[in-house]
This record gives sequence, C-alpha cells and structure tokens, in this order.
Amino acid sequence: MNKSQLRIDIEHAINKNSAENGSDTPDFILAEYLISCLENFDRTIHARSQWYSHHCKIGGCDHKDIKDKALTNSTNSTNSTNSIILCDRCYLPTNNPSHPASGIILCDKCDGKI
Repeated sequence: MNKSQLRIDIEHAINKNSAENGSDTPDFILAEYLISCLENFDRTIHARSQWYSHHCKIGGCDHKDIKDKALTNSTNSTNSTNSIILCDRCYLPTNNPSHPASGIILCDKCDGKI
C-alpha cells in the first residue's frame, strides 16, 4: 500500500464530495484518520488470527511459516544481535526499528516507503 498516494486519493474524494462539511474538519485530517483506521483494523485482524491460531494470509501468500521460522531462529539464538525483527503487519523480516510514537515495527513495504 502506498500510504502517501492513498492519503491524497482519500483527501480528493472527501473534498470532491464535500464530506468534510458535516464535521468542519480539514480533508487531510479526515484522510489521516481513515488511514489510521485501516492500519488499526489490520493490526486487529492479525491479533485475532494469532489469538485463534489461524494462518494469516496477506496478498495471497501465507506468511505464518516465515513468522514461525523467524521466531524459532531468534529464540534459539543466544546472541541478541542475531535476532530477527519481524514486521508487525506482514511478519516478514525487516531491519527497521519500531516507530517511536507507536512502538510498531513495519517493513518498508507496509510502511509505504516502497
């Protein structure tokens, strides 16, 4: 997901339909809110899947095997520098640190950087 383009598209749709009139809230604030809702929903679905031990399918690819392998590798490691960091959304390995405000770890693709 390209968050920057999605945000622009949502802002445009809000403005085109005068959807901001009901709350008198600027388009960009409403667009950011809706992006946050989507991100929170994604995290909620993943948490629910983990709770019920379901395999979470993203983009037609089952990442649970990757997550399980990465977790096994990181827990078997006695040296913390060999630990594998996983994206909180797709569970693929990433080198990105957690976001300072939320503590969430996202790979570049899930963070909209690629």
